[in-house]
Amino acid sequence: MEKPLSLTVKEGTELTELTEKNRLILMVGHILNYHPAIRKLKEMITSGALGKIQYLYSNRLTLRKPRQQSRVRW
Repeated sequence: MEKPLSLTVKEGTELTELTEKNRLILMVGHILNYHPAIRKLKEMITSGALGKIQYLYSNRLTLRKPRQQSRVRW
């Protein structure tokens, strides 16, 4: 599901109920949660390998050309 999941809490709740009823999975903005680099970073932070983290900053960079069009609708 593209962000935002819905425009209202009611719509979001209805989507959640529909996915549960149909035994489906509904995810929003999940791509980086499963990225190997992000998973490794989380592992290193959790294990304490990087010490006490006080601040973390990241940029999402790519070498591909920017999209000229998108099929995402509001």
